[in-house]
Amino acid sequence: MKNISLMVVFMMLVMQPVSAQQNSEGKDLDWKLGVQAYTFKNFTFSEALDKIKSIDLKFVEAYPGQKIGGGIEGTMHYDMDAQTRNKVKQLLDSKGIKLAAYGVVSGKNEEDWKKLFEFAREMQIKIINSEPAPEDLDMVNRLAK
Repeated sequence: MKNISLMVVFMMLVMQPVSAQQNSEGKDLDWKLGVQAYTFKNFTFSEALDKIKSIDLKFVEAYPGQKIGGGIEGTMHYDMDAQTRNKVKQLLDSKGIKLAAYGVVSGKNEEDWKKLFEFAREMQIKIINSEPAPEDLDMVNRLAK
């Protein structure tokens, strides 16, 4: 029973409109609340967007292994072709959700890292969540600039 009560309280907090988030002076906070799509790993990315939209959030972090769905073949992997990227952008626009972050992901080599950063740039992703190997840190830092 305690778990159910905690879940109800959590859902009530999550379902509060984002615009209602204010600081102690009553000013709107510039928070960008979103969801990691992995939360909905048992669904397609398209279905995850529907769930995110249903709680009035506007931002998502995608991860590479999730099937896209919504009539789009493939997964959210950063090596998707340009046509698929455009379809994903259209899908996001149609739901009113911005792809704000991507991860957790790491490149296997410099070419792979470059593909990842190019994907992020093209998809207008501002945050890449990653766990680079220590020997890749200088390269990742260079690519991030």
